[in-house]
Amino acid sequence: MKEVTELFDAIVLDIDSSIKIYSIESLSGNTTIKTCNTKWARKGKKISLELMDDSVLELKIASVINNEEIVVGGTHDIKSVMLLNPFKISGTKTSTNNEWNKADRDLTKKTPLIWLYPNYTEKVYGDEASLERTITMSIAFLDETNPKFQKNEEHIENAVIPMKNLVYEFIKSFNNKAIYKKLKDYSLKTYSRFGVETDSGIIQNILDADLAGVVLTVTLDKFKEPCKC
Repeated sequence: MKEVTELFDAIVLDIDSSIKIYSIESLSGNTTIKTCNTKWARKGKKISLELMDDSVLELKIASVINNEEIVVGGTHDIKSVMLLNPFKISGTKTSTNNEWNKADRDLTKKTPLIWLYPNYTEKVYGDEASLERTITMSIAFLDETNPKFQKNEEHIENAVIPMKNLVYEFIKSFNNKAIYKKLKDYSLKTYSRFGVETDSGIIQNILDADLAGVVLTVTLDKFKEPCKC
């Protein structure tokens, strides 16, 4: 059987990072991409634009209205739009923190982060069952947040909402795989500041960065796969 981390990796790698465009408007030196699903796009993060001449630009997002529009600077003749892929990782707090810190000095290149906690459980079925196993796991979906923000609303707008959207894309990727039962429900816990609150009210970061987002707790039923040996 494949290790749970391998199954997790495959789901993350198949997340669709494309933005479906329904119209493009150019006004006052900006390009507005109208879309029904902004996914994990957020202000200040990079977005990849494929232009009609087949060249590709990576630009910073000027603003986002959730599930309505994404604005970038300049006027562009756009063919397609892609968000940068999330950074996936699994392991304990210490091992994740060490690996994540070594991955890149630029925080924007390793966020959003999808982190599989190591406390997943597996119920394995016998030879007569169609199911191979049931896996219960917790996964954090996190993005950088500015510690200068004083209001939770700002953390929610800039990180929590995009991370909830990323969870939905993770679920879509999972549901598109025939080796799993379609998911009916799951649980989300919001972290406007991802950390542990001390008795004095100070938030201590779990990882070495200021992050916000959500933690998904989900139970996945995986079918047996045909033997290829």
